[in-house]
Amino acid sequence: MTQQRVRSHFTAEAGYWDDVYRQPRGISSLIYRQRHAIAMTWADRVALPAGARALDLGCGAGATSVALAQRGLRVTAVDFSEAMLRRARARAVEANVAGRVVTELGDAHALGLADSTFALVVTLGMLPWLHSVRQALREIVRVLEPGGYVILTADNRTRLDYFLDPLHNVALRPVKHRVRRLLQRLDLWQKAEPVPTNLYSWDELLDLLHAAGIEPLATAALGFGPFTCMGRSVLPSSAAIRVHQLLQHLAERGTPVLCATGDQYVVLGRKLPDLARGPSILK
Repeated sequence: MTQQRVRSHFTAEAGYWDDVYRQPRGISSLIYRQRHAIAMTWADRVALPAGARALDLGCGAGATSVALAQRGLRVTAVDFSEAMLRRARARAVEANVAGRVVTELGDAHALGLADSTFALVVTLGMLPWLHSVRQALREIVRVLEPGGYVILTADNRTRLDYFLDPLHNVALRPVKHRVRRLLQRLDLWQKAEPVPTNLYSWDELLDLLHAAGIEPLATAALGFGPFTCMGRSVLPSSAAIRVHQLLQHLAERGTPVLCATGDQYVVLGRKLPDLARGPSILK
C-alpha cells in the first residue's frame, strides 16, 4: 500500500520533476540541481569508456539519463511511474540522445535486469521512498559489473532543518505519533497519514552500504533548508538560498556539525568482491 501511495505521489508530481532541473524554483530546486551536478562530476571522475552501460534507477523525468547519454554512455532508465518515463523519453528526444537511452518500467526491489550488466548505477532521491532499502541495494550490486560504480543519495536523519522544526524533528516522532492517534480516535484529525520516508545517520548508511557490498569512495553532505517552523517557511526564497549557500560552503570546508547535518548524503561507491562483505549491525 505504501509503495502504491509513493507511485501515485510521483505520478501526480511528474511535471514538477520535469521542470525542477530546467528553471530555478527556489531553494529546493537549487539543491536538487547541485545534487545532480555532484553526481555528474563523479560520473566524469570514474572515466567510463564511450559505450559503457549505465543504469539510471528511479530516473524520474530523465535529466540524469540524458546527462549520462551525452557523455557517450548507453543508458537504461528505470522508474515505476509510466508518467515519469514518458517525460524521460521526451527529454531524450529533445536532447538528441534517444538512441542511447532505453526506458523501462520497473521496481527497484526486483529489477528485471541481468546480473553484472552495468558499469555504473546512478540513483538520486530514490532510497528515501523504498519499503526495503536493503533489497534495493542488493539489486543494485547484483546488476553491477565486478568493480562497477554506484552514485546514490540518502536522506540524513540528523539534518539541521529537521532538527530545528518540531514538526519534522525525528526525536519527537514517537510523541507526534501518539498525539496523532489520540486525535484520530477523537475524530479531530482529518489529514491523511504522510508517506513515511527513510532517514539514516551516516553510520547507519555506511552499514547498509557495506552489508550490500558497496565500498564508499567519496561522500558529500548537501543541502541546508528550507528552514521551517511547523512546516512553514521562515525565510523568503532569496534569503533561504543565501543561508543555504553559506552553510554549504562551510560544510564543504569541514566545519564541525555542519559537515554532518546537511539534508542528504551523496555517495560514490564501488562494488566490493564478495569476500569483502561483512555482516550488518542493524536490526
